[in-house]
Amino acid sequence: GSILPDLSRLFASSGERPKIRFFDGIEGLKTMDEEFLKVKSKFIEGVSSLDDVEKIFPSDSDDYTERRIKKGIRSRGIYTSSRGPFLKAADSRMLRESRFMPTDKFPFSCDITIYDDSVAIASLRDKIFGVVIESKEIANSIRSLISVAWEAVEKYN
Repeated sequence: GSILPDLSRLFASSGERPKIRFFDGIEGLKTMDEEFLKVKSKFIEGVSSLDDVEKIFPSDSDDYTERRIKKGIRSRGIYTSSRGPFLKAADSRMLRESRFMPTDKFPFSCDITIYDDSVAIASLRDKIFGVVIESKEIANSIRSLISVAWEAVEKYN
């Protein structure tokens, strides 16, 4: 079964009602990505499978990154890639901090982005879709997990 109905029930009982939105297919993911460019805090962070992102969006990621930079939005990200740790060289120009995570140790096929009080999760294989959960508690908890991972993957960089 799906975990989302269980999450909805859990938060309905806690008093906080998170807003959960779904985005279908590649066009849906493009719409979801546009939200990251409206981030109030001017900071996004997450974990990404770059091979999967590049398969789905062969050229769009460059355009998105340039627009993110123009808006002064900083990013911090952990990524897997068959090319190894290649992002760091361009980090300062890209307003980014990046750390590589080896795919063989940590197979990862999603893209998770935290921005303001929201968490966006994109499924990048098989059925392509995204979900955004707007919840301060969930966003802060996922931020903490990303911080733990950020420290843990330092040795691979």
